[in-house]
Amino acid sequence: MKKSVGQSRIGANRGDEGFTLVELLITLVIGPIVLGGLVMMLLLVFNVQNGVSNKISGSVDAEITTTNLVSDVQGSTSVSTVSVPSCGANGTQILATQSQNSTVIVSYDVVKSGTKYSLMRYQCSSSNTTTPTSEVTLSNDVASTQIANVTCTPSCNPATGWVNSANVAAVSLSVTEPTTKVSYSLTSTPRAWSPAASQSGGSPIPDITVLGTNTNNCSNSALTLGNNSGIQYGNGNQSLTWGSSCTQSSVASNSSWNNQTQNFNTWSNNYGSNSWWGQDGWGSGSGSGSSSYNDPLGGLTTPTYTTPSGNGGCNNGSCSSGNYTSSQNWSGNETFGDGTYVFTQPVTISGGNDTFGNGTYVFQGGLTVTGSSNVNLGGGTFICNGGSKSSNAVTVTGSSNVSSGSNGSLIYVGTGQSTFTTSGSVSLCGKSSNQGVSVWNNCNNGSTPCVNLNGSSSGGSSPCNYGGVYCPNGGVSCQQGKCSSAFVDCGSLQVSSGSTLCVG
Repeated sequence: MKKSVGQSRIGANRGDEGFTLVELLITLVIGPIVLGGLVMMLLLVFNVQNGVSNKISGSVDAEITTTNLVSDVQGSTSVSTVSVPSCGANGTQILATQSQNSTVIVSYDVVKSGTKYSLMRYQCSSSNTTTPTSEVTLSNDVASTQIANVTCTPSCNPATGWVNSANVAAVSLSVTEPTTKVSYSLTSTPRAWSPAASQSGGSPIPDITVLGTNTNNCSNSALTLGNNSGIQYGNGNQSLTWGSSCTQSSVASNSSWNNQTQNFNTWSNNYGSNSWWGQDGWGSGSGSGSSSYNDPLGGLTTPTYTTPSGNGGCNNGSCSSGNYTSSQNWSGNETFGDGTYVFTQPVTISGGNDTFGNGTYVFQGGLTVTGSSNVNLGGGTFICNGGSKSSNAVTVTGSSNVSSGSNGSLIYVGTGQSTFTTSGSVSLCGKSSNQGVSVWNNCNNGSTPCVNLNGSSSGGSSPCNYGGVYCPNGGVSCQQGKCSSAFVDCGSLQVSSGSTLCVG
């Protein structure tokens, strides 16, 4: 009985005796393992979070830097890597650009901020180079010895002063952020670069730039697409840039934006149901684009001429330079030299073959090419003016064929319209000295287009049908088939019903 009682007492008091030695050993061995695993997991989560945060921060920096540097370099007329800031007075300058006839100066500076260095972008007007009109932080984490590399052809030394962008083949910037360890490299080429014949050209002008300069305080549409019309990209790159806050658009049914690569001689009319509009997030029917953007051709210089001292004339098909004071109607085979020709009265080419040289040809009363004329513009500059802004300064009609020489030509209109309605062919390529512009119309007709491009039913085999079309103050229209242009930079753009504008 005593033994039985003792055993009961031991069983009853077992909960007060604590852990056994075996239990303590197991706890001491396994506990740190479990706790250590939890700590390691938390550290891993924190590291991943920091890594993701750093990558996001670095990605944002890269995007901001890319957006600014590419635009500044492409639109520049001169660049410099002098260390003293050309705009503002802070930090060490690694790159500076001038654009728009030197009225915009931008400086990229490395500025110390606490223990780190930031990459800053300062913008000034030419009359104010110490107090920036705007400043943007591109990155809060760059090396103190950050540099930009400028490649020139022929050689140049931007570290000693401004160099002409026509000689700058590339501007590159490589950034490795010391803290985030994020790296990115950027390269851009000025559009003004004039490379040697064996080299490729500079970066292209945006396929379409709509400046909104003739939209009556944004009350009219800057971009209009008619029924069954479209915009097509021959290079496969979809690029429309809004040059102002006037981004009102009118899109009719079955109009499309085809960003697929196409051969210029195999265009198709596969119109989508506003699919391109939705891809850009603008919504069917109307919308708005990005913030304002400087005119990429704003630095072009208007062509000028000096009036000849004597009179010119044509003899047996050979026409000499000088002043022509009476109306001209050519229907034979005329050849023009490289001098300056000024025609004070209307000129009509109504047949035959006419060949121009590399001179300057001024049509103060307008130029009309009609009938079945064949006209080679050579490498000339054609300055044309109509009697009023609503009259035609240049008209190509009938079944005429008009082409540029091998190095391109320029048709410049100061007053009046440019109208191409020929059923023949148009092959107008621009000169590299004019950044590829072949038709430049400087008039403003309000809602009436200044440049009327006529298409064809089958398109063409070359993107040079109209070269670059520049109409900064007025509208450009594409009508009657497929209009081909290297790029369009205009106040407003209209594509008529059933027509397709192909760019690129």
